[in-house]
Amino acid sequence: MATYAIVLNGTVLNLCEWDGVTPWAPDIGIARLATLADKATFIKLPPTDDEQAQAIPRKVRLAVTSAAGKAALKDMLDEQIAQAQAWEWFNTKIQADAVGAAAKTAVQNLANAEYTEAKRLAVAWNQAT
Repeated sequence: MATYAIVLNGTVLNLCEWDGVTPWAPDIGIARLATLADKATFIKLPPTDDEQAQAIPRKVRLAVTSAAGKAALKDMLDEQIAQAQAWEWFNTKIQADAVGAAAKTAVQNLANAEYTEAKRLAVAWNQAT
């Protein structure tokens, strides 16, 4: 595969690998073969908050009743803790934004519910071990 530059108004927005055959077009700008200058001058920006949140790996969530032993329960607990942390992170971001009080309260309640579920699974894990 070749490296292509995604260009808009003469500025390289991104570099990507593409086989050049499969139908594809960038959302904005045009794709052209990247030159050495493109590769040398392109600076990748740090990921946004949304990109970081999307990069969090997801596991299959199981119901407590389908957990077949301590290993499955531990996986559920780990996933729930990750969910609770993600919601707390999101809640912190929302509380700092200029959104309505109802939205802030709703997100806070969702974060609290995820935390409560994590505590419930932690109790179940402690009883199982």
